[in-house]
Amino acid sequence: GDIMNSLCDSIMIGCNPIRVSSLQLAAEKAAGPDWARALHAEKPERRPGEAWRMGAGGLPYPHVYLSMTPIWDGNVWNEEKLLIHCYKNTMEIIDILNIKSVAIPLLGTGNHRFPDQRAIRLAVQSCIEYAPQGVEKIKFTAIDPEIYALTQTRLARELD
Repeated sequence: GDIMNSLCDSIMIGCNPIRVSSLQLAAEKAAGPDWARALHAEKPERRPGEAWRMGAGGLPYPHVYLSMTPIWDGNVWNEEKLLIHCYKNTMEIIDILNIKSVAIPLLGTGNHRFPDQRAIRLAVQSCIEYAPQGVEKIKFTAIDPEIYALTQTRLARELD
């Protein structure tokens, strides 16, 4: 699923100052240079696992959440726990703002080097566990069609 064109109230974007994701680059291009500058000014103040809300700029969403995604290093720095906090903290913001739908990328995959199956498991389990009662739709997205298919399989298994 293409996150930039999903029909949701909000979007979650993973970012990291060391390894920039393709989604972050696409968001910066779509949102415009002022938004990109604001994001780059904000990132050094954030720590892995944190989530925060930003204005949408030119993005087609009223609500944009960013999460400082950890880079996988064998779980030496508790990267799994930090990745779970990315989802949990985003869900807490969504709950406070009473958001009904969110498009969520598979954080940790790609440039952030998490093993795909591990990142998928953490994403699906975290969103199931921490999704607020009022959320009607969580749309997982991935650039890689294989990762997207693996996510849908994992989601079906978890919801069974």
